[in-house]
Amino acid sequence: MNKNPLILYDIAGTTIMLCLAAVATWCGAIHSPSVSGKLAEMETNLEKMESSLRNTENAIRRKTVELGDLQADIESRGALPSKSPVETNLRNITRLARDNEVELISVKPSEEKAYPGLTEIKYAIEAKSGFRDLVQFLKDFEESEFWADVTKLKVETGSRNRVANDNTQSSELVLSLFASQNQADTQ
Repeated sequence: MNKNPLILYDIAGTTIMLCLAAVATWCGAIHSPSVSGKLAEMETNLEKMESSLRNTENAIRRKTVELGDLQADIESRGALPSKSPVETNLRNITRLARDNEVELISVKPSEEKAYPGLTEIKYAIEAKSGFRDLVQFLKDFEESEFWADVTKLKVETGSRNRVANDNTQSSELVLSLFASQNQADTQ
């Protein structure tokens, strides 16, 4: 029975010693001004990093929206027209020829060629004009917004059937107009 009170004294003494050691450690190491200063500095750095992260996330969101707008712009520039341009383009080409004093003698559909998602419709055109007028027509045609291309050009030169002081040239052109596959099917 004598041993029990001694064990209780030992446990109580050990507990008191551990508490004193914990208080000493807290006061000496953790609670010291240098540790508190480092903790405050770390908190400040953490707040700065969080702010920087928020700013970066906002910049990423803005750039994502900008990228979407650019992709939509790229798709719309490279996309085929949303409706069949062939009739409208033929009217515009006729107007362009008239504006450049190129007389269209005949315009005949010659060939239709299908590609994946795209149809090429060729028109054989006979025309009369002065050489400069024809060159200006071709320049204006190439600079236009048409979904079209000059596939063939033949200009007749020489004095055959030529009247004096007549500067007109006969020419043959083949123009290719393009439409998306489903648009060409509806024509």
